[in-house]
Amino acid sequence: MRFVRGFFWLVLILQLAHAKGSADLIVCGMEKVFIISAEGGESPRWEWTAELSAEIPESMRGAFATTDDCKPYRGYLLITSSSGGVALVERETRKCSFFTKVRNAHSACLVPGNLVAVASSFGGDQLVIFSLGKSGSQVAPEMRLPLYGAHGVEWDWRRECLWALGTEVLLKIEINDAKAVVVEEFKLPTPGGHDLTWWSASELVLSVDRHCYLFSVTENKFNRFLPLADEVKVKSIHRSRKTGKLVWHRGAKETWWSDTIRFAQPKENRALEGERIYKVRWDEPRVRPLESSEIIDPSVQPQRGISGNGGYVERSRIIVDLDGDGMEDTLLSGGPEEFGTMGGPWSVLLRRENGFVRVGEVWAHPAAISFEEDQSRISEDFTTRRYTRIWAYLKSSGRAGSLGYYRVGDSIVDELQGIEIYPGDGGTNLGNALFREAFRESSIPFRRERSLTTVTGQVTWQ
Repeated sequence: MRFVRGFFWLVLILQLAHAKGSADLIVCGMEKVFIISAEGGESPRWEWTAELSAEIPESMRGAFATTDDCKPYRGYLLITSSSGGVALVERETRKCSFFTKVRNAHSACLVPGNLVAVASSFGGDQLVIFSLGKSGSQVAPEMRLPLYGAHGVEWDWRRECLWALGTEVLLKIEINDAKAVVVEEFKLPTPGGHDLTWWSASELVLSVDRHCYLFSVTENKFNRFLPLADEVKVKSIHRSRKTGKLVWHRGAKETWWSDTIRFAQPKENRALEGERIYKVRWDEPRVRPLESSEIIDPSVQPQRGISGNGGYVERSRIIVDLDGDGMEDTLLSGGPEEFGTMGGPWSVLLRRENGFVRVGEVWAHPAAISFEEDQSRISEDFTTRRYTRIWAYLKSSGRAGSLGYYRVGDSIVDELQGIEIYPGDGGTNLGNALFREAFRESSIPFRRERSLTTVTGQVTWQ
């Protein structure tokens, strides 16, 4: 037993050590972009300069002398430089799949349709959008919008729009019929817009000359970003989606750069002697943006019945925002053969950047289901955070059944937590009261839909 206990602790220590050492940072500032461990004590794990990408002509390599953003995408880094360069670099080979010149390029993001949006700061003062299929120093943009002091840009896959930060304003931009159109404009509380990144599913975090703010994209409201509310010269802010830890950078008193990486939650500093740092990002790759038509939705795939007649069966689905990110998630039922008076199985499908992800299953009857927020949805511990409780009643007889809830997290559905109650004919007043209160009105609104499948397998919902 002592050996087993010792072995368990050894495995746990090794797992924790691996988790701790697995966090990497991407750093840019001068001609070199490099990746290091957040824990320190190691040489760079990856480096890039324009000379390492043969596709970039020698005459253009000087455009990457002062790199100022470095956003990771799956298999790639999107790099911008205030010296005038933009590049999409394959990490493994360092091959440059796209490059062009943009005056004082300060940030960029990928956009559906094989496009890239670039914030062209002072001297350019615009947002320019290029096709990734056309590289070269003289490539003409597909679209452009004026934006004084453009410094930040982010794609919002949930709302299918761009957010672009300038000196005085934050713009919400939609792309329709190959045209970029400003649909809303928000004046910054104080001037000097600089960095713009996502903080949560519904909040952008941004820095200005002397402050930092959160912007709620659902409430269209700026709030003080308390960890760095009154910090000056903040060049970058980035929160890890995996751990919640915050990394940020500010310029030294007399310069735009410093040699120090800063952390918050918990507070910590790390000096990189001799480096001129401008921005620091967590190495947590994003998915390349997809067109709506490319999103894989399991509910539009036909389902054949369990019986051997080979025909398609109809199903039900429930549309509801389970994780509070503003996007509709789905509970998708099995076929009618799987349902009885107790109910039946429903796959829980959360909408993610590249499609729907099945995180678990619940058993419920469509007439006895409701949803409420779980109080742990605001927890900073990602492993214990749960967003929603799915309440269900599972009938076992005419007068009894189980009333309980399933809890939905980022990648898990917990088992049913239930008690037996006695509603229905021959039940109790308390059992009937509990049933009525649970399903009288759902705290989180939802809608039920029924499928209609053609003989050729085309599914529509109504």
